[in-house]
Amino acid sequence: MNWLMKGWIVALAVAAGSTAQAGMLFDATFKGVNPSESGNFKYYARSNTSTTSSAGRMNWLGSNSPNPLPTNFAAFRNLNGKSGNYFISFCIEVTQSVANNATYGIETKQLKDLPTSGSPSPMQAAKANDIAQFWGKWKTQIAGLEAGTGMTVGSVNYTAAELASAVQMSIWEIVYEADSTAYNVYTEGGSASGQGFWVQNEPGGNSSRDLANYLLGNTDFTNGALANVVGLKVGSINQDQVTIIGDGWVVKPDGLIEAVPVPPAVVLVAAGIASGLFLRRRIAGQQTAVVA
Repeated sequence: MNWLMKGWIVALAVAAGSTAQAGMLFDATFKGVNPSESGNFKYYARSNTSTTSSAGRMNWLGSNSPNPLPTNFAAFRNLNGKSGNYFISFCIEVTQSVANNATYGIETKQLKDLPTSGSPSPMQAAKANDIAQFWGKWKTQIAGLEAGTGMTVGSVNYTAAELASAVQMSIWEIVYEADSTAYNVYTEGGSASGQGFWVQNEPGGNSSRDLANYLLGNTDFTNGALANVVGLKVGSINQDQVTIIGDGWVVKPDGLIEAVPVPPAVVLVAAGIASGLFLRRRIAGQQTAVVA
């Protein structure tokens, strides 16, 4: 056996024994749920029940220590009305929690591979695609939450807190609803409250629940526009999240975020233009030299 073949065997053995590469890793500090609505929200899915007391937009600040933000954190910037190292998310895991002003290690994942606990775990590709279409449909309204903008449906004016709560409830409903079942957020005690996610006690009536059902009912879950969603695995047993990244980025199967590669044809065209400009300038320079 020659040295080249031995080298290939060693390389293959190392590759086979290596662990799967993690997604993009960084630290972020949780800055609270705002805008939001307090209440008693509950889900039932696949024999698991849980309650939580707040529903709304979750706010984060990317930290520079102990794990510095990677260059590709740029994918999170300038979205949803936030600036700098701030970004927002919505929860996909009712069974866990995060604490205000606590810093967590975060790993990016393809959304279909989260959440990592509870049921369903993970949500799988169909539900991840539905969340992407839901966010794609209401992307402008979600971004408007930063300015405190609510939403008007017919003659009803919903506040930013009600809108943020409705978006969160809708995402919970998508995650926890049984497969092949229409999305609808019910109130507990109703005839259909044994499925998916429902509101046990919402202050001020069911305004946010009504809006959630409007958002779900007016989303095209077949051919809707897809938001560029990414899953966030928060800590080891903490509350996993969903957010979006810029359109110029892609989440790879291992969870790494990379810039979308430029198509080869575009590269060739750009190279051709550049070379053409170079030749024109060179010829022009030679002509000037001759005249002189």
